[in-house]
Amino acid sequence: MTARNVRVALIFTFVLFCARSVWQTSVLPIYIRDLSDQTKSSIGYIQGLQGAVTVAMAWPAGWYADRAGRAPVLRAAGVVGTLAVALTLRAVWRRSVRLVAAAMAVWGAFSGLHTPALGALLAD
Repeated sequence: MTARNVRVALIFTFVLFCARSVWQTSVLPIYIRDLSDQTKSSIGYIQGLQGAVTVAMAWPAGWYADRAGRAPVLRAAGVVGTLAVALTLRAVWRRSVRLVAAAMAVWGAFSGLHTPALGALLAD
């Protein structure tokens, strides 16, 4: 692996987690609460869904990255991440808690795909 790959991976991780820390820890819980008529349980369900999808995707993605290589899994994660952005924008535009939940599930898939492959790429 080249130093360029390491640099790109570190920049990607930094930007991703900066954005995620603002969106998921500050904005998202308040937004979900406002969309779901002040019910706090919706926040837990939606964020739990994201976590469950992340866990469900991580093992198969890591296994496949070991068999087929890191690049195909990272490319798939890029497609899924793009879909997650589009679905999030649509959910916000439509002000739909169901679309927010679907978007967070897709974000979970993105996280479950890219995390093991990127970690393995850096370890190589």
